[in-house]
Amino acid sequence: FAETLEHLAQHRLLHHITTTAASGTTLDEALQSAVNGLQVTLGGDRVSILLADREKKLLEVKAAVGYAPDVYNLKVPVETGITGWAAAHRRTLRVNNVQEDTRYIEASSNSRSEMAIPLIYRSELLGVLNVESEQPGAYTESDEELLGTLGGSLAAIIANARLLEQIRAQAERERVLFEITDKIRRTTDVETILTTTVSELTRATGANRAKIKIGLKAKEMGQVIEGKE
Repeated sequence: FAETLEHLAQHRLLHHITTTAASGTTLDEALQSAVNGLQVTLGGDRVSILLADREKKLLEVKAAVGYAPDVYNLKVPVETGITGWAAAHRRTLRVNNVQEDTRYIEASSNSRSEMAIPLIYRSELLGVLNVESEQPGAYTESDEELLGTLGGSLAAIIANARLLEQIRAQAERERVLFEITDKIRRTTDVETILTTTVSELTRATGANRAKIKIGLKAKEMGQVIEGKE
């Protein structure tokens, strides 16, 4: 009975972690909320979330708690280290003593146990949830099952947060385009229209220079309107 109560309590905590992470306004906020909540649940362990860069085939630390600040500089090639192995094989890896595992990449000299859970959403590897403890053999099969469930929820949160960021970016582009179009419509002079277009596009895209070329091939005439920031 006591074990059942403990299991229910853990599930409540994980539900709390998931809902808190899902309420984050940005992906970074969501990930940091998740690692903070999980550290409390696990009783002070080190927790990190690494996101996968598919082009570079790297795992990059995006949220962490319990580590030195330079952990954010850590970039792990897929297949390298315990987290890289979990990512490459898309399987949870639980290590009872990292000091005896040649795959271990030291992020903290006091760590003894580690568990890495791949974050997969609709067959796409998004990253790895990683936990470390100073106690050897700290993680059990029950912990693996529990964190596996959390990993599935986190993967969905990451995917949804990225989609939301894309929607926000698209909305911002449309807003800028509307402003540019509105300014152009209020102008009747062609040269002013072109100059305004170049200037606004340069500002909106963050470019150093933009150019519109106008040519009338038959008359061998041409004009270049440039804009700079």
